[in-house]
Amino acid sequence: MDLHAFVSALQEHGGHAAEAAAPFSPLTVWMIPLFPVFGFLFQTFIGRKLPKPIVGFVSCAVVILSAVLAWVLFGSVRSTGHAVVGNLGPWIRIPGLKDGFLSF
Repeated sequence: MDLHAFVSALQEHGGHAAEAAAPFSPLTVWMIPLFPVFGFLFQTFIGRKLPKPIVGFVSCAVVILSAVLAWVLFGSVRSTGHAVVGNLGPWIRIPGLKDGFLSF
């Protein structure tokens, strides 16, 4: 098998995995780390004005929501065997790297 056939086979397999992936959007994947960040922002800006039991409940709730969401996604990956894909775009672009070598 030559390199071109190998790359096309990988792309074909990756495309089917993305299509067969669970119905989770990239936003769902991003909510796992963002729930605790929202809790931090809530405590920083609003928590000082509220009673301590409410602030404590919200702090625990965002961490528990994050953990539950992570376990749901893990269960989906384990049951289907397909990854949860959250493609948000390219991380870095280098001219010529797409061709496999740096050509300017």
